[in-house]
Amino acid sequence: IIRRSPAVDLVIGPQTYHRLPDVLARVRGGEKIVETDYAIEDKFEHLPQPKRAEVIKRGVTAFLTVQEGCDKFCTFCVVPYTRGSEVSRPVAQIVAEAERLAEAGVREVTLLGQNVNAWPCQALTFWPSSV
Repeated sequence: IIRRSPAVDLVIGPQTYHRLPDVLARVRGGEKIVETDYAIEDKFEHLPQPKRAEVIKRGVTAFLTVQEGCDKFCTFCVVPYTRGSEVSRPVAQIVAEAERLAEAGVREVTLLGQNVNAWPCQALTFWPSSV
């Protein structure tokens, strides 16, 4: 893309958006950057933690990503090419994030993923049966 369009300074994939501020600083310094690899590092560890004031401002609902990507390669879909292979977050990490959201005032959490039916943790119990 950068070779074909000299006006383009940056091409970045969805697996590296947590590094966007650093990448933009490099672009401002004159670099042309292509970062479309699927990083091994966990981008979810870099997300800001919710604050009660932010939750109040946007309401009592929140989205929580449990899975990204898809391995199906349907003829009409670009997800495997743009989001990469299926990657599921560990249950402990998801529960910890849900707890932080609840502590910040969230009362309804919607679990997200490109192909949540492929999420391997669907049979696990999150809460005791007495709840």
